[in-house]
Amino acid sequence: MFGLTLFVGHNAMINAEEMGITSDNINAMTYNKVTPAEARFIGKEGKFGAELGLADDWAYQIIKQVGNLRREL
Repeated sequence: MFGLTLFVGHNAMINAEEMGITSDNINAMTYNKVTPAEARFIGKEGKFGAELGLADDWAYQIIKQVGNLRREL
């Protein structure tokens, strides 16, 4: 399970970079209108986290605390 968590965490950082999501703008996304894919990504819609055994806002927490892969690391 730990390996899966690392894998999806790394992929979340890559996906955030591709969607233009950063630790600076992710808070605004929780309050503003976003695409369905972005809403699922930040845990605003759906239960993707539960399917992985994680909180629904797991990707939001990674990006908020660490940042995306290329722009912020």
